[in-house]
Amino acid sequence: MIRIKEGVDISGLRPEILLVLPVAQSILDEMSWAVNIVVTSGREGKHSIGSFHYNGLAIDLRTREMEPGQIPHFVQHMKTCLGVQFDVVLEDTHLHIEFQPKGTA
Repeated sequence: MIRIKEGVDISGLRPEILLVLPVAQSILDEMSWAVNIVVTSGREGKHSIGSFHYNGLAIDLRTREMEPGQIPHFVQHMKTCLGVQFDVVLEDTHLHIEFQPKGTA
């Protein structure tokens, strides 16, 4: 199930970044993992200057509900499914995903 943490601002998120959510759910369903996907950051919060969060092209997903061994598999599947137009970065407490096209399609 996909949940949005209280206080997270999803208004103005671009369609490209919203594609991340059904992809993540599909991966969890395929793996038969009973894990909730929790969006912990959208456009709100403090991020680095130039962060894609501010223009609606990045979200953070909580990882603490996963078993430690599940996280690397989930990250790799996300990278594979989303492709090179997305950056998928594992942080200490979450998975940061941003839509950042590189070159031409």
